[in-house]
Amino acid sequence: MGNGRLEMNKNILVFGASGLVGGYLLPRLGELGANIKAFGRNPFTNLSDNVTHINGDLNSIDIDAIQKLDFDTLIYMAQCRKFRNFPESSRSIF
Repeated sequence: MGNGRLEMNKNILVFGASGLVGGYLLPRLGELGANIKAFGRNPFTNLSDNVTHINGDLNSIDIDAIQKLDFDTLIYMAQCRKFRNFPESSRSIF
């Protein structure tokens, strides 16, 4: 960090990576040298070489498969599609 720039060589798993914030975050993490596994419902366009897309929905996630992934850091930005239907959709939201 002596040069004022964050040096990163981490494996990062990002939930909710296909949303608005993820669209800004993934390229920046890539510039920092992170190896990214991006979990989301929607496929990505223009993925860099250090980003792997994992297609999925947290309502039907395979916990065993996620636990087998190699990652040092987890970033959680996922949002339920039914977030506006609270409290009726509480079960999906939580």
